[in-house]
Amino acid sequence: MSKKHSTIICAIYCAIVFTLSCLLFFIPKSDFSPRENRMLAKMPRLSVESVVDGRFTDKFSAFCTDRFPFRTRMLTLNSSFELGLGKLETKSVMKGANGNLIKRLEYNSFEKLEENISAIENICEHAKENGGKAIFFCAPRAVDVLGDYCPPLFDSAKSGEVWEHVTNAQTLTEKLRTKAAAGEYVFYKTDHHWTTLGAYYAYCQLGKSLGFSPYPLSDFTPETVSEDFYGTTYSASLLPTVTPDKITAYRYEGDEKIKVTDMSTGKSSSLYDLTALDGSSKYDFFLGGNKAHLRIESGNPRLVLIKDSFANSVIPFLARHFDIDVIDPRYLREPLENTLANLYSTEENPNVLILFGVDTLTEDVGL
Repeated sequence: MSKKHSTIICAIYCAIVFTLSCLLFFIPKSDFSPRENRMLAKMPRLSVESVVDGRFTDKFSAFCTDRFPFRTRMLTLNSSFELGLGKLETKSVMKGANGNLIKRLEYNSFEKLEENISAIENICEHAKENGGKAIFFCAPRAVDVLGDYCPPLFDSAKSGEVWEHVTNAQTLTEKLRTKAAAGEYVFYKTDHHWTTLGAYYAYCQLGKSLGFSPYPLSDFTPETVSEDFYGTTYSASLLPTVTPDKITAYRYEGDEKIKVTDMSTGKSSSLYDLTALDGSSKYDFFLGGNKAHLRIESGNPRLVLIKDSFANSVIPFLARHFDIDVIDPRYLREPLENTLANLYSTEENPNVLILFGVDTLTEDVGL
């Protein structure tokens, strides 16, 4: 290669680096990525101490990775390229039949799950000692329910190991799997939650344990509130040509009058947050998202519900039968046992429902 050609190549390279640097540092960008549904890394503060201990380098690398120009498009292109090479998945997300995105979900350790199960058993025993009834309900994952839609070569044995460690829990896996195989829309295609129809089936099963008669589906009025919901599974994979999900509320007479109070702030709201539909976390339409302690009052017997986000779409159904103290231990500022002790001291023999997704229980959830 001649010296002239080398100079031209070097100039082009420098121009590309300079242009990308300008785009990275000088074009305004949001701190939140709606496609990935997460906050992006910010430019770290430069100091001698942060440079010496390596913190600046680590944070600056994360900043460049998150803010790289055209990053979302390049990630989408990369996902398409991986599938084009014949891979069954990208970023542990499989592109299944009928437009379903299904996360593989395999675990290296079940130690945290077993700790959580033990804590739940203690909570149930404590509730019974206080004269109440205790129910543990474990929600399945998309990979459990949508097995018929997984790629043909997918082996579910590794993903299914988690259920060998879950004991004394009610679940809805087989029923939802049968419903999904029959074409019912019981799990979102782009998200890790069950749909409102799936939540309705959970509500029906809970009726047997909690002693209420579930209302038939015909007693609810379906209301589609969003037709462009892209959930967490989509955010993890950024696969192209994915059809968005619909979010449906099953309304009933008087549900708009049910009072929901955030016990941390004292603010009152309702079962549904319409403002969430304008953002990227549209599942927060149910209850306004996850809060440490909500109190739902409709003039019925009291239920204590300890939960993760799977319960959010079930709660509007349960609110027809119970006043509910909704506790998400992941967001509590005090130990869960203190919150429960306060409730037991003010309520006479409250029933306790513990409802978590099994995948959530493989992590620390404050139990």
